[in-house]
Amino acid sequence: EYGNDVDAATYWSGFPAGATSADDLSKARVASLSLDDPAYYAASGWNLNNIALWPGSLLRRHDAPLPGVNTPWLYLGMLFGTFPWHNEDNYFESINYHHAGAPKQWYGVPGAEAAAFEDVVRRFYKQRLLEVPDLLHRINLQVSPAKLIALGVPVKRLTQRAGEFVVTFPQAFHGGFS
Repeated sequence: EYGNDVDAATYWSGFPAGATSADDLSKARVASLSLDDPAYYAASGWNLNNIALWPGSLLRRHDAPLPGVNTPWLYLGMLFGTFPWHNEDNYFESINYHHAGAPKQWYGVPGAEAAAFEDVVRRFYKQRLLEVPDLLHRINLQVSPAKLIALGVPVKRLTQRAGEFVVTFPQAFHGGFS
């Protein structure tokens, strides 16, 4: 099982409640706080509740909450849980933090190689794509990384441990398991 797209505004993000406005965030404010002070983590730009409001972010100009874009989503993984191959809506970047538990295994295809990944999917899922033309956007596709590599698609592997961030770049396909 895999709990995905859990609205952190309703259920909590795992990070301290963030700033109430963009005006409360600045490097100078964070620099004035001790790492021992819980306020440091509430005001940090690495707090996923704050990242869209951080100075320099284009998202800070958008006032309405967009879950998963300018407010975090929470994903709950468990033994043998997977997250299928996908890239982010509108080819956005993403940032993921692993709060606790066993390592999470990621596989990624660089955004510059997205067309090669899509070609392999079209080659092996012809019939399914006739039935479901937007198959690549449904986030339910599993393809063996070994098969992709054998067909010339570069695949990178990463193990994410508790306390680590992973950033995905625009158009990069990624998937994995808990």
